[in-house]
Amino acid sequence: MDEDPRESDPEGAGGSDPGDGGSDGGNARGSGPGDGGRRGPDAGDGGGRGAAMGGPAGSDRPPGGVDPAAVTDDRLHRLHDDLVASVERAGDPREVAAYLGAVSLKDMRTYSDREVFEVLLDTVFAPGRPWTEYERYRSAIHAAMGNYRRTAEFDEADVQRLMETTALSEGPGRIRLAVLDARAFRETVADHGSFPAYLRRFEAAEDPGEVAIRAVRERFRLGPRGAREFLSNVGFRPVVRRELTAGRTLARVGLVPDPRAFDAVDRVVERMADVTGRPWAVVDRLFWCYGFGPDVVGMDAPVCDSTPNCGRCLVDDCAARRRPPGDPG
Repeated sequence: MDEDPRESDPEGAGGSDPGDGGSDGGNARGSGPGDGGRRGPDAGDGGGRGAAMGGPAGSDRPPGGVDPAAVTDDRLHRLHDDLVASVERAGDPREVAAYLGAVSLKDMRTYSDREVFEVLLDTVFAPGRPWTEYERYRSAIHAAMGNYRRTAEFDEADVQRLMETTALSEGPGRIRLAVLDARAFRETVADHGSFPAYLRRFEAAEDPGEVAIRAVRERFRLGPRGAREFLSNVGFRPVVRRELTAGRTLARVGLVPDPRAFDAVDRVVERMADVTGRPWAVVDRLFWCYGFGPDVVGMDAPVCDSTPNCGRCLVDDCAARRRPPGDPG
């Protein structure tokens, strides 16, 4: 069997974005933007308003930066509002609102098993392609393999047959992975009644996100990033995707020590969600829009990617603005 393409994508790497998984607004149903998306009081590091983002004071202090424990709710709220304003100015405010609104409505309880499996198919077939390119083939992939019970019965002859379609002609490896995933998915539904019911088992855990990530990685042989993508895209709220775009932005404003300090990034995203009343996924996607510039919100370029584009940005409290011209940061 070919190498799992999902394992070759290092966690946090940049590149193409898997977008909305199985929900392009039409499937983004459920609760409103003010609920969920944050760990409860027993989770340890979600915290309430005013809680420290790190452990002991200074434990995540960026060199020359800000002690996370001293960061006020007001600063996080202002940063959030500046990010929104920057993205809206660079894109279409109506499309920004519609996109983030659709993300906020994602809730695994409203997904059918087929819809969840289609998100899993996206996790198999989207990596390595720009999302806009993958979208051209996505409906054909879902039509060919979205029925997980039927896909679970596929044999090698079916793999070869599917390779003849334009959408699946890149090679048999991902098709075989999808068949194996369909078999594991079918078994999970048989054992728990539905896939959302299976995921609900993890909500009572002390750290539901990490427990769920480990479980789906074992069940579907997903890499760490793929597991996060999958869970986030089916509306499992205690998970953020860990995009490098968020880490890069937070490092530039001095809230994390390094763009790849993912635990510190998670804590900032979680706390920003807490103080703004928005689900984690919405804050996560806001950072992605700011640093990736997706056309789904009417943007033709990022506000701030690997090279700061300060002329497009409304975030004032940023180290990049204080560097000499020509220093990329």
